[in-house]
Amino acid sequence: MVIIPEICITQVSGIIRTFAADMKKIVLSIIMLAMTAVTPDAQNVQDKATKTCSLQLVNEWDKTNFWFSDWPKGNPNPRYAQYFTGDSHLAPIAPKNLSADEKTIQGYSNVTFEPGCRNNWHIHHGAHQILICVSGKGWYQEWGKPAIPLQAGDIIDIPEGVKHWHGAKADSWFQHLATHVKTSNEERNEWLEPMSDEEYNKL
Repeated sequence: MVIIPEICITQVSGIIRTFAADMKKIVLSIIMLAMTAVTPDAQNVQDKATKTCSLQLVNEWDKTNFWFSDWPKGNPNPRYAQYFTGDSHLAPIAPKNLSADEKTIQGYSNVTFEPGCRNNWHIHHGAHQILICVSGKGWYQEWGKPAIPLQAGDIIDIPEGVKHWHGAKADSWFQHLATHVKTSNEERNEWLEPMSDEEYNKL
């Protein structure tokens, strides 16, 4: 049996992710050039179609080429599917230093949103929710306030009782760690109406 050093596997994975990203850029460039190579009279029509076509291409590429993140994608999230628009995935994260019999004082899950996926407006009762963004690009919005763009390295502290939603941008996957800091023994989520396509598409 041939044993491949872990460092080699890491290097190969990095090369594959870079190759996939480069290919995506090349394909998008070809599409953009082809769509803009038209007569001046047709340019306005083509301009309107360019954004839609490019966005569809990004989404279809991303759904089958999940190379952008070192964080686990996890499994489909059917338990909460009724509270999401689009597809999400969930990966519980366990501290590496604890055994299977030991419990962490603070639980974490990595949530993966496919492009355009977001959860409904909702409220956390009895807890603060903390979001730690790790990959991709997304949105966070509180009721009555402008949406905040998110990327890797951003942290969101959601106060108890605040109506909000969060999810991916239309043209990007998005991942964040989520954890809850209890403020009472009656912790629960209150799920509300979806973030409508009309409002989401304005972002």
